Amino acid sequence: MPDKKPIKIETTSSNDPRSYHVSSKKIAARLGWRPKRNIQDAVRDLCRAFKTGSFPGNTLADDQFINVRTVKKLGLK
Repeated sequence: MPDKKPIKIETTSSNDPRSYHVSSKKIAARLGWRPKRNIQDAVRDLCRAFKTGSFPGNTLADDQFINVRTVKKLGLK
């Protein structure tokens, strides 16, 4: 579990037209708000949760963890 070591963030190019890029510059500029935690904190939290079994159910198979299945089930497609 990466409790102490730095977590390297790697980006790769893709031909996927969807955009998952997020910037908090606008909220910082307009509201003066800045997050207290970063991506490395989130990765450590996720590693800890997986290691301790904190997630309910099967995160790789249960519909509640798979957005496409949930959207289809709710008829939002």
